Amino acid sequence: MDDDRWDDWPERWVGTDCDVRAAVSAMPREVKDGFRYDEVPWQRFRHFYGPGEEIPGLLATLASGDAEAADRALWQLWTSLHHQGGTIAVGALAVPFLLRIAATGRPELRAQTLRLVAEIGRCQHMGDGSREGLLQVAEEPLMIEGSTMCPVDWTIQAARQAVTDDLHLLLPLLSDPDPDPEVRSVTAYVQQAWILGKVFHHAPALLRPVRDFILDHTPLLQKVAGDTNPREIQKQLALIQD
Repeated sequence: MDDDRWDDWPERWVGTDCDVRAAVSAMPREVKDGFRYDEVPWQRFRHFYGPGEEIPGLLATLASGDAEAADRALWQLWTSLHHQGGTIAVGALAVPFLLRIAATGRPELRAQTLRLVAEIGRCQHMGDGSREGLLQVAEEPLMIEGSTMCPVDWTIQAARQAVTDDLHLLLPLLSDPDPDPEVRSVTAYVQQAWILGKVFHHAPALLRPVRDFILDHTPLLQKVAGDTNPREIQKQLALIQD
């Protein structure tokens, strides 16, 4: 980092073309609802194995009526947007479309589509099954996202904001009178990826000791934040293995 591009990093990069938060915020609802992929700046961001321009084609195939092709497209999206427990900027651009596809697309792919959304909105957590790891959606401030050289936390924030903007799409999945149990479980997991991280990991620095004390000494919060998440994950794993 010996050239002036890194002066005042990352502050001077806020709102620039490499800030995926700005790209997600600028996406109009009609673009998302209309699946107008050509109006999204995919070209600014790479996925783990290639150019971001490949992502809209995979999303379109996932939403198609071809079951076999949709299944392959979902597998490719997982590979491209989630690698070894990590997330990548272009995944945040895909979140609004993944939510809409999950809500209206092939029911048998709904749970895994929602699970991908949740993973895009979480920090690197491979091998970490602790309560703290399950709650954590914010990355270390200096952790760099390789495709943009911006903080990984910006990707996580952008994905969470995309979920927040479209929570109305998730609520019917939770209130379905005859739901797929895995869909309901993963839908709640998507919501937790935003809610829990915002409450517990974006608290002001001065309030974090208070937050930690309350979390560690309040049985109700321990039950909600410490036990429910692992139990839901075990339930999901059992459903996948069946």
